[in-house]
Amino acid sequence: MGELSRIVSQTHREISSDMMNSYRQRQQVYDKISDNFSRHMRGVESYHDPIENRGVELPSGYDNAWTNGLGEYVLSEDPGFNPNVVSNRNWQRIERGTGR
Repeated sequence: MGELSRIVSQTHREISSDMMNSYRQRQQVYDKISDNFSRHMRGVESYHDPIENRGVELPSGYDNAWTNGLGEYVLSEDPGFNPNVVSNRNWQRIERGTGR
């Protein structure tokens, strides 16, 4: 009887653990969908600022973005634009994604 009780308890723990893992995975998917929808509605995209090593949200619709490490960002649709040519500050390109 004790062995049966141990098996039932173990099975219950495994099922509970599987259900909790499944719940967490679903929540991660829902969170990502919600974040993407929110950014879309607000007209922003996520970028990774390599100087500050953090995510930032900037207006969407631009293919090129740079930061200078002072909290300033330059966005451009022109693939040939380089703010380092017209500025005395050091601008570094930032990439979309991995924001927030």
